[in-house]
Amino acid sequence: MRCRGVIILLVLILISIPIIFSEDTEVSLEVLENIENSEVKVILELEQPLEDLSYKERIQSADVELEHLTETTYRATINEKDLQELIEDPNVQSINNDEIFQLLIADSIPLINASTVHTKQYSNINLTGLTQTICIIDSGINTTYPDFNGRVIEQKCFCSVTDYGSGGCCAGNVAEANTATDDHGHGTHVAGIAAGNGTTILGVAPEANIISVKVSNSSGSVAFSD
Repeated sequence: MRCRGVIILLVLILISIPIIFSEDTEVSLEVLENIENSEVKVILELEQPLEDLSYKERIQSADVELEHLTETTYRATINEKDLQELIEDPNVQSINNDEIFQLLIADSIPLINASTVHTKQYSNINLTGLTQTICIIDSGINTTYPDFNGRVIEQKCFCSVTDYGSGGCCAGNVAEANTATDDHGHGTHVAGIAAGNGTTILGVAPEANIISVKVSNSSGSVAFSD
């Protein structure tokens, strides 16, 4: 009798736990830990892009708003109900936490002995990065810095880790912009490491052009999806 009572209790416990696991969908532990009674920002990997789904497949897919990042990768802000729908969606392969990172690097050139490259030549030409372009994904760049001397040829911003008023942390408080204004300083510092051409600091490739992409807010926080 006692054994039967234990079995009944176990069955009731199992029934009360929502089914959140699927053989076909991987869900990260961070999502499961943070989803209870709150919303979580996640990265989704789909088997097929949404635009490639048939009409029938779209009807069967989860009713969750997804933002397309690249190819089959999407991001979303979800609650427990959304998570259950996504797990039941056969097109969803994995659900991972949209991690938040911090900018850290300070020194680089002395650590990798890059300064030795400045004196080397190839076919009597110094290896300075001339005619090459470096893309730096960081907190943006201060284009007025004299060490860059007009070599910042393109800028872009994708920053949604913080909503300063209009959806993000790009200039104008938007989530996407065509400028990479540096309100933290780290991106300008890294650009100097890569391509600075000053009297006191010489970058790895002091004559290279620069493309600056801002993904960090003013506190140095970066969303993985950005």
